[in-house]
Amino acid sequence: METILLISVIGLMNITCLYIGAKIGQSVKHDVPLKIPSPVSMVKEYQDKKKDREEQHIMDINMQNIENYDVRGSMQKDFD
Repeated sequence: METILLISVIGLMNITCLYIGAKIGQSVKHDVPLKIPSPVSMVKEYQDKKKDREEQHIMDINMQNIENYDVRGSMQKDFD
């Protein structure tokens, strides 16, 4: 069972490497510049998107609280 799994994983890695190599080769052949993102920029972009989602979530709760306002505050949502 382990042998079959190992062969499958190695085969999948071979196919993936072939695909990436062919894509890079075609890009070089047709003078298309390669855009390889740096890990630092990818992490920064992810953090920015996460921050934007959190801010949007807070704004959504604020808007729902404004729409559901009553004097007792029973319909108000808490912030997570």
